[in-house]
Amino acid sequence: PDLQVRDLRGNVDTRIKKLLAGACDAAVLAMAGTERIGLAAEAGALPVAIDEMVPAVGQGALYAQHREADGALREMLAPLADPASAFAVDLERAFLKRMGGGCLVPIGGHAQVGAEGWTFHAFVAEVDGTQAQRRTIRGSDKAVPRVEALADEMLAAGAREIIAKFRT
Repeated sequence: PDLQVRDLRGNVDTRIKKLLAGACDAAVLAMAGTERIGLAAEAGALPVAIDEMVPAVGQGALYAQHREADGALREMLAPLADPASAFAVDLERAFLKRMGGGCLVPIGGHAQVGAEGWTFHAFVAEVDGTQAQRRTIRGSDKAVPRVEALADEMLAAGAREIIAKFRT
C-alpha cells in the first residue's frame, strides 16, 4: 500500500539508467532484457517468482512464420522449433481465449513443461489489486481442457466481472 507505481518509459538501457540515477527506487523489467545487455548485475536484478507475479501470456516466446509452400525455409527453421515451448504457449493462449481477456486486462498465464508433466499458473486482478485471483494446476494429460476448466472456475469466481470492466 505504500508503493507509488508509475510508468517508466524508454528502452531497457534507458530505464536502468533512470533507476541508477535515482529516478525511482525500483523497476520491474524483463530479466532476459537486462541480462542480454549485460546490466542485470549492475542494476541489482533479482528474479520475481512466478507465484509472486504471473507474466502475461506468451512472454518470452518467439515465433517464425513462413509460407506453407516454402519447404526449404521450413527445413531451415526446423532446428529452432521447441515442442515444449510451443505446448506451453498453446496452453497459455487457450487460457486467455477462454477468459476473454485482451491486452488491457491484467491477466497472467504461464505454463511450465517438464519431464513429469506441466504446471500452469493463472492470475487475474483489478488494476488496483483490490480483487485478485490466483490458481496453479498440474497435470500430465488433457492439458487444454484442464486449463479451460480453470478459466471457467475463475470466471465463475468473479473474474468475469473484473474483465467486464475493461470492455466499457
